[in-house]
Amino acid sequence: MSPSDTLKILGRPIAYHPRLARLLGSVNAAILFGQLVYWSDKTKHELGIYKTAAQIEDETGLSVKEQETARKKLKEHGVLLETHKRLEHRLYFKIDFAAYDELVYKYLANIETGNTETPNDESPNNKTEIPETQKGDSGNDKSGVREATKEGFGDAQNGDSYKGALDYSIRIQHKNTENIGTGVADAPAVPSQQVKKSKQANPDNVACWQAYARAYRTRYGVLPASNQKTRGQVATLVKYVGKDIAPALAAFFLTHNGGWFVQCRHEFGCLLKSYQQVLTDMQRGEQMTQTRARQTEQTQSNYEAAKGALAKLRAKGLA
Repeated sequence: MSPSDTLKILGRPIAYHPRLARLLGSVNAAILFGQLVYWSDKTKHELGIYKTAAQIEDETGLSVKEQETARKKLKEHGVLLETHKRLEHRLYFKIDFAAYDELVYKYLANIETGNTETPNDESPNNKTEIPETQKGDSGNDKSGVREATKEGFGDAQNGDSYKGALDYSIRIQHKNTENIGTGVADAPAVPSQQVKKSKQANPDNVACWQAYARAYRTRYGVLPASNQKTRGQVATLVKYVGKDIAPALAAFFLTHNGGWFVQCRHEFGCLLKSYQQVLTDMQRGEQMTQTRARQTEQTQSNYEAAKGALAKLRAKGLA
């Protein structure tokens, strides 16, 4: 049997989401995170998943050193909780999905404001050893090797906050590689301080976008797309209504059932075009929908008709 023939008996590959590598800071962190997400609903232990370093290496191919670095990345982002039961010689892992949601919102907000920087350095510090020789299981895990199917993460998500959280239309543009191979002369160097300043996120715009993204996901189950156009729209709205009102207005917009808003799936541009209407409705605690507008118009028409009839009666001395 040739080496290539053995590929068929190695088992199925584990699921890996490339976009998570950008979000979590490294490929290894994304692989470990995905694996732990897979096991999250397969144990009922309050502390989460118990896995030895040997088991994780068997399932993911990550060495002990790579696991330590990946775990450090996940803990720095707040998405991984570890509990070391020293008397039991066990280390438990638990994914904090609420922290993951917040991380995604902040990442989107940074993109929305032009700041695409994420920590990418791999450091071997902050190590916590995982018992390598002990045998253990994780809930219903009996094989020690995970076989991922085409559904992969879909089966493990179980409707939780992880599902589809990165299924949004974002492409990170690497501006340093735009002119490679094109024969176009490089642009003049920009001072590093100026570049750093341009990448800093406006906290007012960030707060507005976070409020909008949360409300959008609550209503539609997905996160809104982020691009240069929406970045400008967010900044314009904050300028129009002020930093204190913009986040609440953006969130309220997603609860508005105006026909045009619903038809446009509450696109941010619709809010910008009708911000005064939405702001008035929010301040009055009501919604001026098309149905209500027609009812108001009909009421006004009836009032005008009655007023005209009364004037005629008075002219004839009958009222």
